[in-house]
Amino acid sequence: MNPQVIPIQSDRPVFFWFSAGCGHGWIQRDLPISPVLRRVAAMERSKVIYLIQVCCRQLGPHQEGLLWPSHEVHWIPWGGPRFSGVGRQPNTLGRAGLDSQLPAISRSADEAIDFSPLSVLLHFLPHFLPPSVKPLIQHYLFDDQLRYDPACFDYLQSNGFLPGTSSEAMDRTYTWPLSWTILFDGPGIKEALELFAHSHPILCHLVRALGPHFHRFLIHALVAHFPALLNATLWGLRSGHTSLCVQGIFGSGKTYSASLLLILLTSVIGLRTVLTADPNLPLATAAENISDLLRDAHQDIRSQYARCLAQNIPKTTRIDVLSVDRSQLFQPDSLLRCLLVTQGSILRDATSAHPLFTSFLLLCCLAINDEAQQGGQSGFTILAALVSRFCLQIFTGDRDELVLVPVGTFLKKNCSSA
Repeated sequence: MNPQVIPIQSDRPVFFWFSAGCGHGWIQRDLPISPVLRRVAAMERSKVIYLIQVCCRQLGPHQEGLLWPSHEVHWIPWGGPRFSGVGRQPNTLGRAGLDSQLPAISRSADEAIDFSPLSVLLHFLPHFLPPSVKPLIQHYLFDDQLRYDPACFDYLQSNGFLPGTSSEAMDRTYTWPLSWTILFDGPGIKEALELFAHSHPILCHLVRALGPHFHRFLIHALVAHFPALLNATLWGLRSGHTSLCVQGIFGSGKTYSASLLLILLTSVIGLRTVLTADPNLPLATAAENISDLLRDAHQDIRSQYARCLAQNIPKTTRIDVLSVDRSQLFQPDSLLRCLLVTQGSILRDATSAHPLFTSFLLLCCLAINDEAQQGGQSGFTILAALVSRFCLQIFTGDRDELVLVPVGTFLKKNCSSA
């Protein structure tokens, strides 16, 4: 078994595609490639396949922080699981020339996604900025006095007009409190919402139902690193990709950004979504994030989210559901659209006599695997087997935490030696 190293020509950071037996993957160019490949070749066939799969998932571009609009967005490309019975073909963002050779699968009219509600929301959202900040983006306001160009958020970020800052300069006098208050009946906002209600009554109701707290934190995120993840996700959903991978160091905001993304895709666009992880800590963090972001949202919005708890695990957030109450989530009248569940629970449910998750997962358009550097567990695989061919899986992780995984320890040791 002779591994092959093939350089990929690209204007992005160069990775190396390698294959051994029936496995394949990517290694970044600044890693000691040859020693790794020699050790891979020396291993037994079964271990080679598993090791290479872990390489695919865990060795990606190193970035300081999650994603930032002023930085180039990078994706970790890997083949992903192939299940002949599902009809799911790999099509990974950032993997040009490889997955793109596969035949395209077009969506039917019933499977098409309507992104217009999110677009309308982003055009209206600047009305919630503090009064002294809005004059800074007056040139982004359209003639209808209702819509702003969403590029205004990038303008604010690139010029340093951020929450918690102020200026007394002649051409840019403003004060942006870190925790400003959004009042739906406040001056300027009330008139904008009345105009909005005439042109988009359903969306205006949704904007009010999400609550001012959510809109304030969404604006916080839009003038930070969140647009890169949002744009990459929308691109993946529009173009039928199956995988998007996000690398970020500990504390860079991967789980928080995933929580915010879930709300936009679930409550605004109306997609079914799922967030999984093993261990349970990322799910608990995401549940806390979602509960906080929707703290003043209407109950019918909060009812769209649920974290399924394992036995003997107590509730800690408003969206937690005990195992004894789990079946109620999947009744015909349930409002559930976003499910937070451990991969182990998915596996146990899929192998039970009366599974509850299967039909829900089949309708999901987005599946986020948090702490994906710990992939390789059977629950990690079963999720990919259950989602549809149109589902975009987002894998978030930190390659510096490879030591948490037995095979990751092997990789980290051999990549740092030689």
